[in-house]
Amino acid sequence: MPKISICPFNWREGGTGPNRVPGLVGNCYPISDTAPRVMVRSSSSEACPTGYYPEGSRYCTTHKSVAVSAETRSSQANRLTKPAPNARCPLGWASTRDLAACYTTFEQPTVARLSNGKACKPGELAEWGIWCTSGYEGIDRARADNAGAKDFNEVYAWTLRNRGDTKSVGDTFSPAAEAYFASRGGAGGAAPSGKAAPATATTAAPTQPNSCSSVVGAATGAALGGAVGGSQGAQIGGMLGGLAKSKKKPEGC
Repeated sequence: MPKISICPFNWREGGTGPNRVPGLVGNCYPISDTAPRVMVRSSSSEACPTGYYPEGSRYCTTHKSVAVSAETRSSQANRLTKPAPNARCPLGWASTRDLAACYTTFEQPTVARLSNGKACKPGELAEWGIWCTSGYEGIDRARADNAGAKDFNEVYAWTLRNRGDTKSVGDTFSPAAEAYFASRGGAGGAAPSGKAAPATATTAAPTQPNSCSSVVGAATGAALGGAVGGSQGAQIGGMLGGLAKSKKKPEGC
């Protein structure tokens, strides 16, 4: 059976390395006669047949998971399907290990929808060029920082493995979310101690990709200004422009 992300419970990848079983690399094999039956579904939206349970993004297995990880505790209904593995998640959400969806541990999470290339509505944060996010007013920054750090690390590691542009991964928060917290003066939780740690100890965490300081200030100010609206939005936009100018100018600008 082809390996998709990680092998199912009690199945392992073929090969000769540690924790491998005899077989071909890139395929999964049962490790015992009692291993659950597994089938591959065409997409994560396809329902599993009776007697099978979803595991990962593409597997259906007869094993009913009893894992208690944060990712597992979040219900399937409380997930957002990602448009691509390297897509970042909205505020308060983090990528699942298979990078197929975003999950959250917030009891009252933000509400996010795909922007589909259109402008977000007033009151929504425009995040990562992908999401329009609302309901963020009660989000605690410290908890959101944890989710953002996990999301960053998952996407950064995937991008590194696939030899992609790690600068495109961004930072812990989207510029719009960072600007929102800045406008509150750090309200809603303590400021994070720093960026999420990169996937490798020798590689520094990337900054927001392809953004000159003036562009960051203008785009971020516009995103949050539109969300807040009115004179307050204009003040926030001006403030962010000033903050951006004080940052170090990225290479290529």
